[in-house]
Parts: sequence; structure tokens; C-alpha cells
Amino acid sequence: MGNKTFSINDISKFNRQLGPKEKIICLLGETGNGKSTFINQITNKNECIEGDDCEAVTTEPKMVNLDYEGYNFYFIDTPGLNDKKGDEGNLKKLN
Repeated sequence: MGNKTFSINDISKFNRQLGPKEKIICLLGETGNGKSTFINQITNKNECIEGDDCEAVTTEPKMVNLDYEGYNFYFIDTPGLNDKKGDEGNLKKLN
């Protein structure tokens, strides 16, 4: 799927195509709790935009790939929950 934005339905289709050494790891949590920062740190990439307060920066789910010792990990950065703008719009983006 590469590093692009997509929906949970896309993830479900992609998951069916994965081999035994490929895993999807989806991070969920409140806005400002470090989901994007965690993905950037563990993948040693700077592909997720990091914020510095409780304002949401991630507006669409995004996938970042990590190849590690023969395994492919696909980390999914998601919009935060309990955002000041409300969760309804963010939850719709995940469908």
C-alpha cells in the first residue's frame, strides 16, 4: 500500500494479502499522546507529522512501512481521539 492515506476498509483488504512475515500495527489513542512520534521513532523515518499540543495534526490514517530482520511491519497512524473538534469526523475517516 505504500505510504499514503487510506480507510480501514482498505486496511482490511490489504490484511488479506499479507504473508506470514508481514504484520499491520494500528495505533489508536487520544490526540497529543505520541502516536505519530512513536511511529517516526520506531521506523527511524520522519513520515508522520508530529504535533506539540492537543490540536490534532494527523487528519487521515497513514501507513509507514518498516522492514526488520525479514519481517515487514506496517504501522498505521490514525487521527487522535478526544480532539477539540470532536471524535465523530475522525471516526468516520477510519471507516
